[in-house]
Amino acid sequence: MGWLKRAVVGLLALCSLDAKAAELPALPEAPALPPAQSLGNWYVRGDLGATSNSTGRWTQAVTGLTQGDQLVSAGLVSRSVRDSGFVGAGFGYEIHPWVRVDITTDYRSSAALRGNFQESVFNPSTSLAFLGKTEFAGSLQTAVVMANAYADLGTWYGFTPYVGAGIGLAHHELSGFTGNGVAISGTDFTSINANGTPVPVAFLPGVAKTRTDPAWSLMAGISYSISPNLKLDLGYRHLDLGDIRSGPINCLCRESFAGVKVRNIASNEIRLGVRWVFGEAGPMLGATDDLPEIPR
Repeated sequence: MGWLKRAVVGLLALCSLDAKAAELPALPEAPALPPAQSLGNWYVRGDLGATSNSTGRWTQAVTGLTQGDQLVSAGLVSRSVRDSGFVGAGFGYEIHPWVRVDITTDYRSSAALRGNFQESVFNPSTSLAFLGKTEFAGSLQTAVVMANAYADLGTWYGFTPYVGAGIGLAHHELSGFTGNGVAISGTDFTSINANGTPVPVAFLPGVAKTRTDPAWSLMAGISYSISPNLKLDLGYRHLDLGDIRSGPINCLCRESFAGVKVRNIASNEIRLGVRWVFGEAGPMLGATDDLPEIPR
C-alpha cells in the first residue's frame, strides 16, 4: 500500500502547482475620471448696462373746454424718450448642464420724456378760434423685477453662448411732468397762422404718478469662464415695460388736460455682468482639455 500513498501525495502536489500557474496577475486600479460638471449650484450675479428706449403711441385727452367750444383737432405732433442706464443684481440656480434660472432686479436711471401737443378749438357763438401749442416734458424712472430662464448652448474654449426669456413686473414713476406753450387767438385759423400773436401759456406741474405693469424680455449673449466659479457675461436684452400715464396738467388759462398716456415703453439693452457660482464647479462641457488616458 506504500505505492498508493506515494501516488496520492504526488497527485496533490501536482494539482497545487497547476493552480498557482493558473492564477492571473492583479488588474491595475482604474484611474479616477474627471469630475462631472457641477449641478445644483447656486450663483449670484451683478449687471450694468445701457438702454436704447422707445415708446409706442401717446394719447392726450383735452378737458376743461368752455360752453360752446368745439375741439377741431388735438394730438401729439412729435414725441421722444431719452436713453438711460441701469444697474442690477440677482441670484440663480443651475438645474441642468444646459439650463439655469434666476431672479433679477434692475434700477434704471431717469429717462426724459418730451412731446409736442397741438390743438385747435372754435366757438361758433363767439366766432373765435384758438390754437394751442404745448411742449410737455417729464422724467420716467423704472425698477424691474424679472424671473428668467436660460439655455446654455455648449462651451468652446471657455465661451458659452446662451438664449433666454423672462417675465416680471415693471414699476414706473413719472414725475415733474409739466408744459410750456403758447396760445394764439383770432376769428379764423387762417388769420391765426398768418398774423396771430403767440401768447405764452403757463402750466402747473403735474402730480407724480406711479404704475406697475407686467414686463417680458427676450435675451441672447455669451459668457466666458474666467475660472470654474467666475463667469463674465455680455448680452443683449429686449425688454417690454408696459404703459404709464401722467397726472392731470392744468393750464393757467381756460383749459386743463387729463394727462398724457405713454404706451408700450420698451428698451433694447446691452448688458455686462459677472456671475459667481458657489460650490465646487467641475470643468465646462465641451472644454478642449485632454482627458487622462485609461491604461489598457
